[in-house]
Amino acid sequence: MGEKEPKESEVVQALKAEYEKQLREQKENYENQIKEIKEDNTRTIKAILSSGAKPFKETDNEEENEESEEEKAIANLRKKYGIKRR
Repeated sequence: MGEKEPKESEVVQALKAEYEKQLREQKENYENQIKEIKEDNTRTIKAILSSGAKPFKETDNEEENEESEEEKAIANLRKKYGIKRR
């Protein structure tokens, strides 16, 4: 072995330091995302309380729109290829 080759413990320490660095970055990103979500929820709640209006659920409407779009697409394909429903 040459003198320039790092010892195993030095390699392990370097890997551990890199791992901890990446872990800190992930944690900071995660905390920032949580902070943004909380701020958005706070704004939404304030808007609801100030207007007194009940918000509509976008997910339900989107699902209904997707289903109707799917049904339209299927109907168009049936019409195009002359397929009849059973």
